[in-house]
Amino acid sequence: MVQTMLSSAPVVVFSKTYCPYCKIAKDALQKAVTDEYVKVYELDTMSEGSSIQAQLPALSGIKTVPQVFLNKEFIGDGSTIAAMYKTGELTEKLRKAGLLN
Repeated sequence: MVQTMLSSAPVVVFSKTYCPYCKIAKDALQKAVTDEYVKVYELDTMSEGSSIQAQLPALSGIKTVPQVFLNKEFIGDGSTIAAMYKTGELTEKLRKAGLLN
């Protein structure tokens, strides 16, 4: 199921609606790239959310959310994504992935 979810968009975010770090990551992504390239899965609103979150450490090495993937590759959590946005690294990754002009 997680692999199918990772195929749903170039940028996939596993999040929870109440999580402040998730908001930080989603805000940074919203500033960096158009919504058409981003799919957010709010695990706390999904019946299988706990099962999905239990599978993520095998891909990312971390248990917490948010987890942000670019072209099925884990690129960071909330703090990492925010820092990457501030330094321009996120924009560069998105550009290299063909999501920005």
